[in-house]
Amino acid sequence: MPAVALAFSTAANAQQAPLYVHAPRTVQRAASATLTLPNVPSNRSWYANWIMLAGESPAIDHQLFVQVGMIRRAKDDPRLHVFVAWRGAGAAGIEYRQYGHLTEGAHRFSIAQNAESFALFADDREIARVRLTPLAQAARTYFEIGPEVEAEGDILSGKILAAAWRTSAGWDGAGDQQLCRYQNHGLSLRYEHGAWNAHGRFSRALPSAYDGACYGI
Repeated sequence: MPAVALAFSTAANAQQAPLYVHAPRTVQRAASATLTLPNVPSNRSWYANWIMLAGESPAIDHQLFVQVGMIRRAKDDPRLHVFVAWRGAGAAGIEYRQYGHLTEGAHRFSIAQNAESFALFADDREIARVRLTPLAQAARTYFEIGPEVEAEGDILSGKILAAAWRTSAGWDGAGDQQLCRYQNHGLSLRYEHGAWNAHGRFSRALPSAYDGACYGI
């Protein structure tokens, strides 16, 4: 499955509504989730659903992260595609690679860290491996799982099913009682019937706030 490098901006325009949990400081970490991303024909720009390991370091003025998920590029190419993205220290911008299209429906995505290497999987197939020493050594790290839209007025799409992350205590599931989530300019996730469901339309006029178990986030 060849990769295609495309211009991709998380610019000031893109808005996320993810789940958050602290990741342990260890050289072996993992996260996994089954995601959906139904087509929204009225959306004007790209929208995505993904999992991420993100980190912060006092010596670096931007977020470090590695990410894998699925994306639709609205009317330009509404099919589902696998993508990976990452940003290390000193990077001028985000590295982004888009792969071949996926069948419609749910797909499983995973990140597995071993030392300073991050393996990225789609449907149990490794599609990329990235070495990010600064992220592996970051003082604060988080697992994030969630949807994102780029254009104001666009609708959030998709579900998060069977999400889990490996912490120092073993594998933890993403239940409603233990998670922090970001309700962002009209975008949110709600735990309904055993899954996290995307809701809302992006509007800058609406407020943003953290909700749930967000201590220390």
